[in-house]
Amino acid sequence: MNTKRLKIIAIISMFIDHIPRIIPWQMWIAIADSLAILFPGKEELVSEIVIDRVPGIMGYVGRLAAPIFMFCITVGFRYTKDIKKYILRVFTFAFISQIPYILFMQSEEYASGFSKLEVTPFYKIDLNIMFTLGLGLVALYFYEKLKDKNIMIILCGSLISMMYSETLAYESPLHGRRTAQIKLQPIKFKYYSEFFKNKSIQNLIELYSITGGVPKYILSLDRNKSALYNIENNIFDKNNYLYSEPKFLLQEEVNDLSRYFSILNAISIGHTKMSAISSYLQINAGGLSPYISKLIDLDILEKEVPITEDIENTKKVLYKIKDNYLKFWFSYVYPYQSYFEIENLTYIKNKIESEFDLYVSKIYEDLARESIWENIEFPLFKVGRWWDKNTEIDIVALGKNNKIVFGECKYSKKSMGLNILKELKDKSKKVIWNNDKREEYYILFSKSGFSKDLIELTKKESNIILKELV
Repeated sequence: MNTKRLKIIAIISMFIDHIPRIIPWQMWIAIADSLAILFPGKEELVSEIVIDRVPGIMGYVGRLAAPIFMFCITVGFRYTKDIKKYILRVFTFAFISQIPYILFMQSEEYASGFSKLEVTPFYKIDLNIMFTLGLGLVALYFYEKLKDKNIMIILCGSLISMMYSETLAYESPLHGRRTAQIKLQPIKFKYYSEFFKNKSIQNLIELYSITGGVPKYILSLDRNKSALYNIENNIFDKNNYLYSEPKFLLQEEVNDLSRYFSILNAISIGHTKMSAISSYLQINAGGLSPYISKLIDLDILEKEVPITEDIENTKKVLYKIKDNYLKFWFSYVYPYQSYFEIENLTYIKNKIESEFDLYVSKIYEDLARESIWENIEFPLFKVGRWWDKNTEIDIVALGKNNKIVFGECKYSKKSMGLNILKELKDKSKKVIWNNDKREEYYILFSKSGFSKDLIELTKKESNIILKELV
């Protein structure tokens, strides 16, 4: 088979790959609902096949295009008489192709429900695949020049699916050739004082609640100002990249951007159960499952279950947005975009000022939970939360030798008193875990300190730990 036929196959496969991106998600749902009528009792399976598997299979077919084009580029590199002219022709075609590529990407956003003001401007749209192929040619050129030299190549990227497919997956060109891989984690809160000098712990927690340890977000803020100032002057600024950052993060990873946005918004405002998300969006759970799974794969969502439950064998599953910035954006930017469009920010600013402490309190709980590993002297093997229909405990940690820690967090202006400890002890009785032989400890986190009688009690009882701030 010659390269001409291979190119035709690549074009056809690429066209099939783009069909799911052309057809709006409402149409896929309508098709699934229509077919479900023919298969009573199997509605979830039909939804999964139509909404997830069919577009997924089309996507797999489309994956034929890239290796074929790369092969053809490599053949051209081997047999061309003038590599520099060859590179120039590829990049010339790449520049010409960018115009229809931009129009396609913008039309896809229109189809997903974005308004004219929300659609990505042409200068912020990524470059098309011809640029990738051109850069591949450049890489081959330099490889030939440098292959006999002692050089290490480090590849960095923020697109999880692309990094996996191009470097880690079995079918990737670099599979088996890498010498190491590192998944960079966000900066831990304990290092925030190195970025924000002369800030109180409370200020640092507030700043962490909107950046989540991502270095780029940290450096994009005015580090001499408060979190609220940066929210109003950076995140709420439509000319600042932070305003549109979530859209850029997801549009390269997923096809149906609006559906993923709807799910993340639902979770951010408190609909954390699958049934609650389904009810809020008015979509059956079977139709949501593929989207939820994708968000988990992208490390955007995580499953959370009561600490005493097995994550694989429980229905008590809650979904949580892992990144603090995404959590904030979907809570206070995405739902109010109509206000941003008409530049009426008074309502949003007032809402932020009145609710910010409540928002930060959830982040405070996360930080307190993370700090348990350092605040407890005996070895722990599991830390998390616990809840049932009527009760919730902020922190539960399981340790060796049947030791268990119960914790409560209060991010309020009132000091914590004995009544909070009593309530925690009462709630702890509902947790079933080695009840007949366990050794119980209690840890309390408070933004505003503790009452005198509570402090006096801790001097008498060694199983009570008080922490003002993490």
